[in-house]
Amino acid sequence: MIVADLKKSILQVAFQGKLTEQLESDTSSSEIIKNIKNIKENNIKSKKYKRTPIGKEITNADKEYIIPSSWSWIRFIDLCSVMTCGYASTPQYVSDGMPFLSAKNVKPFNFKPDDYKLISYDLYNKLTNTCKPEKNDILLTRVGAGIGESTIIDVDMDFAIYVSLTLIKLVDYSLINNKYILYWLNSPYGISTSIKNITGKEASQGNLNVDDVRNYMIPFPPIEEQQRIVDKIDELFGKLNLMEPIEKKLNELNSSFSATLKKSIIQSACSGNLSIQKDNETISDIINVISEKKNKRIKTDFDAVPFLIPSNWSWIKFDDLVEFSIGKTPARADLSFWGKDYPWVSISDMVDDGYISETKEYVSNKAFNEIFKGKISKKGTLIMSFKLTVGRCSILNIDAFHNEGIISIYPYYDSDVLKKYLMKILPFMTKYGDTKGAIKGNTLNSKSLKELLIPLPPIEEQKRIVDKIEKLLPLLEDVDDLINS
Repeated sequence: MIVADLKKSILQVAFQGKLTEQLESDTSSSEIIKNIKNIKENNIKSKKYKRTPIGKEITNADKEYIIPSSWSWIRFIDLCSVMTCGYASTPQYVSDGMPFLSAKNVKPFNFKPDDYKLISYDLYNKLTNTCKPEKNDILLTRVGAGIGESTIIDVDMDFAIYVSLTLIKLVDYSLINNKYILYWLNSPYGISTSIKNITGKEASQGNLNVDDVRNYMIPFPPIEEQQRIVDKIDELFGKLNLMEPIEKKLNELNSSFSATLKKSIIQSACSGNLSIQKDNETISDIINVISEKKNKRIKTDFDAVPFLIPSNWSWIKFDDLVEFSIGKTPARADLSFWGKDYPWVSISDMVDDGYISETKEYVSNKAFNEIFKGKISKKGTLIMSFKLTVGRCSILNIDAFHNEGIISIYPYYDSDVLKKYLMKILPFMTKYGDTKGAIKGNTLNSKSLKELLIPLPPIEEQKRIVDKIEKLLPLLEDVDDLINS
């Protein structure tokens, strides 16, 4: 937000009279204001425009801050011959007619008349009979997320406006610089960033009532200085606009830096590059235990593998390394399955690389017996999501059931070290599985899970990897804090 903050600071000093030089040769602002009021009265008498209110008399208490002596304070309405909202009803749209613009056509400093619906010629003539939007007029958004945003009509175009917009016509464009007014509207002192002060509501709430802004105070310099201020702001904003893509790219890098670095750390761990290998360490003990439990020879050589690993490691299929069970979700319509007896884990309850101590939902004793047949995942069980948020791993700190998008993992080689190692690497390794697209994300199935290849180091190396990762990841949090501070 550096560019946005700099623009805000520039506008702030501009309307304090500190951005440009005051010149004695400038026309007196008080004389200009007198001329503006005379023109406005003549327009009213000649019925060029409907009578617009005259601003309340200005007192010293109304003057918000000190401005240069050559400037004057004036009510916003006293600079306007028109300040009126658009058509208040939703019209009947037609296929052949006149453009009908709304809030979506107004962005700060940007008139976007390229997306609109059409109204009949008769309705258009009725709406614009007494007051038609014209080039150089100002449009102000008065509803929704864009409330307070404004722009200048910078093209010759015939159109009418919806009630979401307010049309502002200045009394005399030779005495009032419309871009000066536009910059003020979008300044820290103007309407765009002061909606809450005017309405008492956040910008996205309710409507901006025109009556709320009519008596808003504007610092009014001589017309010559108005132009100097506009020129200076244009110059500085032009330079800042060149910085915006750079800042955006830096923000993207900052937001992804920690995640990218974490991914690199895990990838290094999985490929044996995170710690020093020791040739005397082997995985034979692990493979032997698994072979005995499964009563079969465990395959560790494969023609195609995701990446290279050290020679004393082996690849092993997930199905050969662990036994896993898929969870269940009791019928939602049967409330007797739900209660407060046993914790039930959903993917949103899972903590990345952490421990689950509580859940949002619980199931009943009936579900325990009829749905889960008494088979609950015990405290200390490693669980992993394999649908939607694929690869999220946690360890249960409680006995709990879980849904069908989560598996409980039971390594055949019973070791807390192996369990922690798997918790660290599975989020990375699952991307090498046969992931299928799902409506809300990605998913693996039981077959692809079984075929998933896992890099298996010696148990001593697994411990070193876990220890190294647990030392490095907290440092990434410090980096995040530093970047975001």
